[in-house]
Amino acid sequence: MMLAARGAIRASGAGLPYDAEVEFLESTGTQWIDTGVNAKQSLKIRAVFETNSSTSYFAYGVRAGNSTISCASGTGTTGNLGFARWGTSAYASAAPSGLVDITQDSSGVIVNSTSHSYDATQTVVEQSGYTMVVFAGRNSTTTVTANMVGKFYSFKIWDNGVLLRDYIPVRKGTVGYLYDRVSRKLFGNAGSGAFSYGSDVVPVAYIESHGTEYIDTGMKGRDGYDFEYKFRPQNPLPLGIGGEYENNQSCYIGLVRSNGNLAYNYSNPNVIVEVQSLTLGTDYNVKAHLYSGEQYFEVNGVRGGVGSRTGVFTSSYNLYLFAINNANQPTSLGVMRLYNLTAHLNTIPALSFRPVRVGTEGAIMDVLTRRIYRNQGTGAFGYGNDLKYPIPA
Repeated sequence: MMLAARGAIRASGAGLPYDAEVEFLESTGTQWIDTGVNAKQSLKIRAVFETNSSTSYFAYGVRAGNSTISCASGTGTTGNLGFARWGTSAYASAAPSGLVDITQDSSGVIVNSTSHSYDATQTVVEQSGYTMVVFAGRNSTTTVTANMVGKFYSFKIWDNGVLLRDYIPVRKGTVGYLYDRVSRKLFGNAGSGAFSYGSDVVPVAYIESHGTEYIDTGMKGRDGYDFEYKFRPQNPLPLGIGGEYENNQSCYIGLVRSNGNLAYNYSNPNVIVEVQSLTLGTDYNVKAHLYSGEQYFEVNGVRGGVGSRTGVFTSSYNLYLFAINNANQPTSLGVMRLYNLTAHLNTIPALSFRPVRVGTEGAIMDVLTRRIYRNQGTGAFGYGNDLKYPIPA
């Protein structure tokens, strides 16, 4: 790879200043990026990254007296993740393996859906020049320390609820950058060497399963979901749009039964609720509302399958897509096209899936985190025509 340009490059006109969005930006331990945002109490951060560091590192941070905001690990991949705001700290019990999704603000930290509190409450005081850096930690106005070896998928900074930075990894030619969708600037390497990066990620019209592919969403089946998606059912049936099956704790994103009827399940696995008949090879827009005491599906704006079963629960099993998860085994694998899917949990956005291809591999991107979800079955997803950048935020 070529040496990355330093600093920020301003986008020109209405066009995009990059050639392709990529799966991740990766550092070897000498590269870092300066966000230009000063550390202060009102900041909120969401970072999605993965590390190969074997020694102490900062994924991001400022470490300077009363301007401290950081995410760091004291002993690399086998140790604890620590989070600091000035003199306070919070620690995850162990550094999660694989992808780490962190949200940090003045109230505490959420790591891969688990909350952690600071050991005290103190104020981060803004100091001129102590700007937040990514892939390392700022140790003074001019130096950084403890560079991370690893990958970033996305990084966001808010100030009092206002989004200041919304970084995604991109390439321009053969140089990797973080592109800020707020300022429409490229932020390049301020260290030495050069970032590497993942495969091009291209938005496509849909991905299509053939009865052998499925995706694990990572979300547990439970009450309180709203799903919204567009799909096309195809032969053969039955067809598991998605969900999980567990005794008295089942949650279906949707199922097309062998009679061609769209159906769902909530809590009690012995009672399948049919919504309406579907025509194979036809596109449908579906909204699913699955709350304790209130369940229904809407198909192309028409409500059906209204239920009032009660049950507040969290299943042992994750929700699958393109199949139903039965004791961590895919069942009712479907032949279908999926154009998009969003999920809210108790009205809070949980994921927003868009079809993509990574090279020539069909997959799905959660555009909230930029995480790629790949086929965990056999065969390979088909996909539709390429769409234009940018991939929707």
